[in-house]
Amino acid sequence: MSNNFTKLGLYEQERFRESGAEEAIRDRIEGTLGTLQMIGAVLEVYLPKLADTVVGLTGGNPAPLIDQAGKKSRLSPPKKGGDAPGGPSAPEDYNNLR
Repeated sequence: MSNNFTKLGLYEQERFRESGAEEAIRDRIEGTLGTLQMIGAVLEVYLPKLADTVVGLTGGNPAPLIDQAGKKSRLSPPKKGGDAPGGPSAPEDYNNLR
């Protein structure tokens, strides 16, 4: 035996399914997620370049880095003993200054 509230809930669920609102809500959510994924992809591509531009405008040089495969990457530290191209160079007797 079920009560009237259970029957009303089942009736409302059936009306919701028949109205097509479920598909409309799903489409809006998928559209919003697609937009957010596109914005994320754009930021992933352009944000590192923006950071490099800001570093360049402030007078610095972004150092090339080495990834796990041994290829040059933006994330590895610069080599010891080498100056960045276009950047300031250390004096020859740098080690004697300490």
